[in-house]
Amino acid sequence: MKITGAAAAGSMAFPGQAGLWCRLELTCDEGLAGESLCPVRVRDQALTLANDRLVDRDPRAASALWDRLAGNAGDDSAAAARASLDLACWDLAAKLRGEPLWKTLGGSRPRAMLHAAMPGVPESDDAVRRWLGNVAEVTAFRAGCLALSGMPATDARRLALIRDTLEKQVKPVDLAVDAGRSWPDERVRQLREIERSIDLSWVKVAVGPGDELACRRLVDSIRAAVCVGGELTSERGLMPWLHQRAANVIELDIHRLGITGALRAADAAFGFELPVVLAPAPGHVQVHLAPVLPSFMSAGIVDPAAENTGVFGDLRFVCGRGVMGDRPGAGLVFDRISPAAAKERSA
Repeated sequence: MKITGAAAAGSMAFPGQAGLWCRLELTCDEGLAGESLCPVRVRDQALTLANDRLVDRDPRAASALWDRLAGNAGDDSAAAARASLDLACWDLAAKLRGEPLWKTLGGSRPRAMLHAAMPGVPESDDAVRRWLGNVAEVTAFRAGCLALSGMPATDARRLALIRDTLEKQVKPVDLAVDAGRSWPDERVRQLREIERSIDLSWVKVAVGPGDELACRRLVDSIRAAVCVGGELTSERGLMPWLHQRAANVIELDIHRLGITGALRAADAAFGFELPVVLAPAPGHVQVHLAPVLPSFMSAGIVDPAAENTGVFGDLRFVCGRGVMGDRPGAGLVFDRISPAAAKERSA
């Protein structure tokens, strides 16, 4: 059983996800194909990497192939290409077994707690209300995350709006904020001001190499838990924050870490008794990992009511939780021509 080739096609956008995405496909000699979504900006890089390091390899050895795909761990483009191929390998491995990805990963109960993550800084309170309307129509989310505007009074008012809206369906509600990159000094003051009137569960911060000591100061300066990890491009990059106790929650982004890298990072976090959350992903593929992650807390969902451009996941929303279906593989359905068929038509 061997991978025989790779192809990519299409161009689509998703709510809360930067840039355009394409469909990536790994074919094998069993007649099946592993599929994932790949950022268009790294499409050629992913195809080159697949042809150089995956062809003639057994797709069922997805974890070993992750190490074979290793390149410049600090290169964001290389990490995105590697992660897209890893997702396709796992999708193919699950399809070869005729079972959903969550079961191939070792899960037994495909349920996950979810948090609603509003994409970007809202333009107005009305924008928050419109987003909440979409969220409330789908399920009773027990947590919401808001990107900070830099104006504490405005942010506190919007967080209260999220809390009051979600509490109409379920109590209690957890509130989180995305503090972005400009967090060290002024952001600490703003967060303290918000915490005077709002109980925050966690604060997500964007970090880079060498930020762990400043992040540790943030941990000691606010009541809310501090969440890092969204920018990780390898599981090894997490270690400085763990050793410095510079985080309380770890966020895993499968489109940077892949499934294999996310599993390894979650194991490392578990060794330090830290919970993990999953960043939003197109098609809600990230929820497949929830049943097997130690100390899993919740998975981010940007817009559950959105009609994606030709891509449909296998996730149902039930009482604030996500329930994965039994469709083989990652559960993605592409309502478009396949990469292989597109290549044949153009030949």
